[in-house]
Amino acid sequence: MAELPDVPPLSKTVPGYRANAWSGLCAPKGTPPEIITLLNKEVNLAMADPEDQGAHRQPWRCRAAGSPEDYGRTIAADTDKWAKVVQFSGAHVN
Repeated sequence: MAELPDVPPLSKTVPGYRANAWSGLCAPKGTPPEIITLLNKEVNLAMADPEDQGAHRQPWRCRAAGSPEDYGRTIAADTDKWAKVVQFSGAHVN
């Protein structure tokens, strides 16, 4: 991270460690594809706006524009990854 040049990444202490948080927009199932395409286009344009990036920039945040399919793959991969972690840990809800 550019703002913390002297702080090594956690992966240097715990090899292979990777955890991140993400957020994004979702639409109800059945939303017409042309609406999804329009929303995706406008959100990606907004994220590329240098003025907007400066207003919300924080050292730990990065923006990643992409497609609805990219976002779906992110959700699926993290769901699979963290399900395995939860199962391995034995955690459960009472």
